[in-house]
Order: sequence, then structure tokens, then C-alpha cells
Amino acid sequence: MKSRIIQPSETQLAVVVYTEGVFKKNGPLYQLDSLRQSSLTKEHGLSTRDLLPSYSVVINPKRGRGGEKGHYHQEKEEIFVLKDGELILFLSDLARNREAIHFDTRAPPKMKEGKKFSFPVIYVPTGVSHYVYNPTKNKQVLDVLSRTSHEQAKEDTHEFDAVDESLEAVLEELAGMTFSQNKSD
Repeated sequence: MKSRIIQPSETQLAVVVYTEGVFKKNGPLYQLDSLRQSSLTKEHGLSTRDLLPSYSVVINPKRGRGGEKGHYHQEKEEIFVLKDGELILFLSDLARNREAIHFDTRAPPKMKEGKKFSFPVIYVPTGVSHYVYNPTKNKQVLDVLSRTSHEQAKEDTHEFDAVDESLEAVLEELAGMTFSQNKSD
């Protein structure tokens, strides 16, 4: 059976930029400087100030965020930054093309101090419904970068099922996968 869960590089509904992290003795340091210079940033006209976190959301273990089963925006664009964690990001366009992305930003195991690694940052364009699910045993914190604050976006938030029946199939597949335990929790 083909996996229902894809890697960020396989997405057709979002844009993924790989940016850099450096492993330090107290854990990974996630750097967003290269994101400021990426083609994603230039293509969408984002400025340095746009790349500051608009807000963060906590996703509890074995729970999801994003409404009942997802939502989209007609005007708001979002960039998702997850530091040292794992989530499943469900996406759907309005034609109901769906994806479940394994959003994993952990530093590789047994890294030596000073070593660099790349991690994905995911841009969700307008008109793409999104829902995040935490398959781990620990809380995960997702930073959302946007020109629009969470409060301003309330009128631009539209319910749309990004999950469909695929949630049960993905959860069944997740049951066979091993997910991280954050050291800080």
C-alpha cells in the first residue's frame, strides 16, 4: 500500500523552503535568516518584518488545530515554522485535492555540535485549507508568520474540510510509526 503521508518536498498544494539549523550543545538552533533571502520571500513580496511570528499555537498530543477539520483564507497567506518537532499537516485545495504532510523539523539524531542541518518551512497560500495534527506524546508549538494577525483574519477564515475520511486512514498509518519525545517536555 502506498503511504498516505508524504514528505514536504512532495507537496503540490503548498510551497516548501528548506532553511538552516545548527546543532548546539543545548539543542538545535533554528535560523530563519536564509528564509529572508529565499525565492519564496521575494516571490510573495514579504519583508523582513513580515517574517516575525504573528502568533504561535500549541497543539496538544494526539489532537489537532485549525477548526473542526480545517479552514482556508481568501486573503491571508501563512508560513508555518515548527522548531524541533513533528506534526502532520493536512492540506486541501477547493477542488478537494488532498495531502497529508509529515512535517518533521527535528535535528538528525547523534549530531555533533556545530553541525548544520536543513529543515522545512511551509508556505500555505490563499485558498488552501489546512489542519495540523500532533501525533507525538508531547505538546508541539507552531509559529505562524503572516502579515495578518490572528485577530484580523477572523473574517477571512472559512471552514473547509482538509481532512475528509483520510484522517482515519492516516491515523491508522500513524499507529505504525514512531514519533519523537521532546527532551524539553
